[in-house]
Amino acid sequence: MQRCTKHFIHTYAIRDWTREYPGQEEILSYLIRVAQKWGLYQYIRFNAEVEATAWNDSTHQWETSLTVLGGKAAERWASYTVTSDFVISAVGRLNVPRYPNIAGLNSFQGKIMHSARWDPNHDLEGKKVAMIGNGATAAQILPEIVDIAQSVTVFQRSPDWIIP
Repeated sequence: MQRCTKHFIHTYAIRDWTREYPGQEEILSYLIRVAQKWGLYQYIRFNAEVEATAWNDSTHQWETSLTVLGGKAAERWASYTVTSDFVISAVGRLNVPRYPNIAGLNSFQGKIMHSARWDPNHDLEGKKVAMIGNGATAAQILPEIVDIAQSVTVFQRSPDWIIP
């Protein structure tokens, strides 16, 4: 899926992008290369959910409790605590999907995908697709599916301006 952001990523420079607005796969590949090149994986916790973060007045450090959700770490322990001098929350404001209150949504028999949990492997060929909303994410998804789906209907509250 193409992103509606130019190829630059803050802090790290790269010169071999294939296009001005690269897709998710290319951005992910770049981030993996950066993490490998600079040895960042040792500082990253995957498949873990933060349960709590609290300041310890005695040690003058943060204590962050995590629950392991899967992967190799789950074979060794179910939860653990990390102590640190600093805490940086980088989960983003939109990390938890918010579904609109639509009558009948829970009983709908078809596939429902939130843009925050987009499944690029789901086959939309020949399907009738309803897209709710017309923000930045819709502007990214729509061009990718319009020629694949049988039809795409966009439901919007108010029109947006899109400037190339």
